[in-house]
Amino acid sequence: YPGDPRLLARAALGLGGAWVDEQRDELSRRRMLALCRRALAALPADEELLAARLRVRLAAEQAYGGAPLADVAAAVDNVRALRDPAAPAEALSLYHHTLLLPSRSADRLAVADELLDTAAQTDGTIYALFGQCWRTVDLYLAGDGRADQAFVDLRERASALGCQSVGYIVAVLEVMRTFRRGDLAGAEKAAEEALRLGLAVGDADALAYYGAHLLAIRWVQGRLGELVEIIASVIDSATLRRRDRIYPALLAYGTALRSDRAAARAMLDALLADGLDAIPAFSTWNATVSVLVEAAAELGDGGLAGQLADRFAPFAHLPVMPSLAVVCLGPGERVVGAACAAAGRLDEAVTWFHRALRANRRLGNRPFDAVTRAQLAATLVRRGGPGDLEAAGELYAGAIDLGTELGLSGRLAGWKAAAAALDGRDGRGGPSRRPEPVRGVLERRRGSWYVAIDGRATTIDHLVGMRYLAELVARPDTDIAAVDLSAAVAGVPTAARSSRGERTLDDRALRAYRRRLDELDGELDAADLTGDVERARRAADERAFIVDTLRRDVGLGGRPRRLSDDAERSRMRVSKAIHRAIARLSGADPVLGHALHVRIRTGHSCRYASDPGQPIAWRVRA
Repeated sequence: YPGDPRLLARAALGLGGAWVDEQRDELSRRRMLALCRRALAALPADEELLAARLRVRLAAEQAYGGAPLADVAAAVDNVRALRDPAAPAEALSLYHHTLLLPSRSADRLAVADELLDTAAQTDGTIYALFGQCWRTVDLYLAGDGRADQAFVDLRERASALGCQSVGYIVAVLEVMRTFRRGDLAGAEKAAEEALRLGLAVGDADALAYYGAHLLAIRWVQGRLGELVEIIASVIDSATLRRRDRIYPALLAYGTALRSDRAAARAMLDALLADGLDAIPAFSTWNATVSVLVEAAAELGDGGLAGQLADRFAPFAHLPVMPSLAVVCLGPGERVVGAACAAAGRLDEAVTWFHRALRANRRLGNRPFDAVTRAQLAATLVRRGGPGDLEAAGELYAGAIDLGTELGLSGRLAGWKAAAAALDGRDGRGGPSRRPEPVRGVLERRRGSWYVAIDGRATTIDHLVGMRYLAELVARPDTDIAAVDLSAAVAGVPTAARSSRGERTLDDRALRAYRRRLDELDGELDAADLTGDVERARRAADERAFIVDTLRRDVGLGGRPRRLSDDAERSRMRVSKAIHRAIARLSGADPVLGHALHVRIRTGHSCRYASDPGQPIAWRVRA
């Protein structure tokens, strides 16, 4: 339309579509934005309304790329000021689409109500239905009890008007509602029907929404690890939003569930390379943090879990529902409870889990009621306070009954085993009692490590991570900073540390390290002369460890690094070494490996968390 700038502007607005961010591949998105800018530049000065509508579209699209939301609000204000009866409805619908992040939950409903009021004054537009759709979504995202009635009204109106784009959103919401009722088979069937409808209407989110439905079902069933390949395919999809981090987080968690801990750790480190602040303030933020909590717990990263608990707590009153209330992953309070439990903050975790059970009565999410009961039970067992074990037994019984009814097949075996161990008998009932501790041995023998629990034993080759494990097991339920753990294992004194950036190594420590390196070089020479392979192996292992430590702690010119440079390196190095050691142990004996896996927490601080429900009395010789 080179000769008609008005037609060009209308074409650009039409290309944007009914929602925001419908053009997903980079080329299509850039083409649409360029067309909007070209049309805006070509419009004559008297076309204020078309220009204002284009500015709203541009601001809303750019907000999905990370631009400030204030730009969208200002553009909407310009449309309001023109006092056109129809244009504000379009602008408000686009504005609402940019407000789906949890921190704007209080603003969304007001915008939806204004959209409804504005659209009601204009005949012949679809925006009254859009306003009704947004208001329904808002009520679900807020956990508001009026949401179900709003859904029924929306379904009837969308059907009467034959609006397929909103009809698809209705189908998506129906999957979520069926899931919350606990009809998982029905939800899976409804998800397939919704996918077909979404593809037919050309919704850009059809594949991602179907993935969310299927993943939620498998997650609550305890079968998420089965879908790692599907998660990877969604990540590679051209329709996935590039800023969205929920699927990369799910890939890390699913990989950890499949016992590929090294790969899962690498994925998580890559995802969080720029810190938690780098997770985009997006409509999937709370679900992404929920998945990260599960991944941190699975990998034993108590430090990360504690940070996530503190970040999520301000939004814990909201249900975990990404995007347009596509799925419901239970109350937000459960996420904070799980994070606190993984961080070893057991009293806080118990409080949050109790809040979650109360909140879930309003949500009516039956699958996550069972999950929350089991998580609270496990936390009470770990805490082991007065009455905790008895309460845990009742909670496990409720989780098992509900999980059996709903078909949570992948979780039931673990819950039943935990309940049976707690019961101290065969799992069929009876009074709970604190079990007697079993005997554990963690002992270094020349170039190997001997590990035994309750008579079950294995031997593995020496790894530095086993020395870290020995230090943690010898000091149960004690938080040890990763830098201090490294120094303790090396047997080298360190300087005092503080958040202001004091040196990680003092001059005395450096001299001790270097003196020991000279001694080890002599041992290696002597071992070479005598052919003592075992002596050479031990000396080379210790030398490599010290060199790695010096490389980490010493900067340019041999000057000690500051703590601020070192804390993250220490966390990664110590955590990876521990996880490698546990993986090696699990390869030799899965039962012994699992016993340490579930009790070890890593991060900036590390801990061996004893389990009152299954206590182990360790003898450690390193």
